[in-house]
Amino acid sequence: MFIAGMILFVYGSVIIVSVGLLVYTIFKRVKEKKKEAEEHKKYEDY
Repeated sequence: MFIAGMILFVYGSVIIVSVGLLVYTIFKRVKEKKKEAEEHKKYEDY
């Protein structure tokens, strides 16, 4: 029973870390795309 709990805990932490990384990478990409869009707007203004 204790071993099963440890396995569940390890799997849970791995899933949390992977989901966190996924969200972080998506957030970074969205930020970069927003920056690019703003730069394009600046070029259009000139």
